[in-house]
Amino acid sequence: MNAQDGRAMFELQLELHARVTGLTPIITADDLLEVHEVLNAHEGDLKSLFSAQG
Repeated sequence: MNAQDGRAMFELQLELHARVTGLTPIITADDLLEVHEVLNAHEGDLKSLFSAQG
């Protein structure tokens, strides 16, 4: 499974969950991908992530 397949599956899960609960998800797949890309750039180090912004 590649990243696009994973994203599609995640979006499907969000959509199905939203339909069952009647709620709209707060976090979208795009939001998660952006967070993943930023964490990858910082090699998962949250401390360097926040120090880079400050």
